[in-house]
Amino acid sequence: MGSTAAFPVVVHEKGDPRYNGVGTIRTLTIGKITVMERLEAVTPSDFFMYSILSDSLVKQYLGKWEFSKEKDLTVVRWSADFQPKFPLIGWLIAKVTKRVIHQIIDQIEADDMDG
Repeated sequence: MGSTAAFPVVVHEKGDPRYNGVGTIRTLTIGKITVMERLEAVTPSDFFMYSILSDSLVKQYLGKWEFSKEKDLTVVRWSADFQPKFPLIGWLIAKVTKRVIHQIIDQIEADDMDG
């Protein structure tokens, strides 16, 4: 089990260490939102992909975080593909998801400034 003060993470099943933890199943809590996800692909320092397993308003969710260096900064890019379970709510899910991703990035930046 690992966690940060702002976003608790609970590991339920460890993935394959030969593949950087691919297959790990964990829950991440951000405010009132808790999601269960599985790591699908990991290349340390470059990217990781994950799918959401918990019951949510989406199906077939696949997200990707990419990291690159530009000068002395780390650039983070996030993208996701999903299908809404209900028609006409995709825009709302995208808006909420983007807000959560920005909260995560803001917290990472704040933690970096403190450390």
